[in-house]
Amino acid sequence: MSKKGKEEVEKQEVIEYGEADVLCKVKLTQDELLAAGERMADQQSRLGDLEAELDEIKSVHKAKVAAVEGELARLCALVRAKYDHRQVKCKVTKNFTAGTIRVVRTDMDPLCVDAVVESRPMTSDECQRGLALFEQKQAEEGAEGEGNV
Repeated sequence: MSKKGKEEVEKQEVIEYGEADVLCKVKLTQDELLAAGERMADQQSRLGDLEAELDEIKSVHKAKVAAVEGELARLCALVRAKYDHRQVKCKVTKNFTAGTIRVVRTDMDPLCVDAVVESRPMTSDECQRGLALFEQKQAEEGAEGEGNV
């Protein structure tokens, strides 16, 4: 091939045409702006609802945590003290001759020192004995009143 033929081959352009999707800046129309504004308002409202729901959930869980912490503190105090206060059936002995009242636990040996809950002199009101007939009538009236409720 001659020199002139080579130059013509080298100078010849090779062009290919096609299509491609390219991200470009495009100005929004009024309808697109209006639609985006409505969606934005909806999302803002939804965000407010979700935040309120989250606050409520946090509040509920905070109350549950506080309840568990309270129970934990109560149990720690119970273990540390090694005793608890409970209602216990006791026998009350009123000695009108000696003028004393003695309260003794029924869940322990009465001879045990810890069984005596209270031993004290009677007050002046406690020294006054009611008539047995009068007390019996009051007890009967109280029982009748409970049945009517």
